[in-house]
Amino acid sequence: MNTLEQTITIDWINTIGWTLLHSLWQACVIALLVTIMLRLMPSSRSTVRYAIATGGLLLMTAISLGTFLHIAGTSAT
Repeated sequence: MNTLEQTITIDWINTIGWTLLHSLWQACVIALLVTIMLRLMPSSRSTVRYAIATGGLLLMTAISLGTFLHIAGTSAT
């Protein structure tokens, strides 16, 4: 337990908190863009619609990771 307390510092808690906060609005923007794109696609193109939706989920993950790395890098300096 003592090593866990030494590993998780207040900087890590702040970084994770800010990442979660930013990921909420970033995911909403991506979801809005994906929704607009899906509404513009014809319903018969299921493979394209699947690719757009999957791309949106992957983008949400990548942006959250990028935000975490950015905030961690900023707080380290």
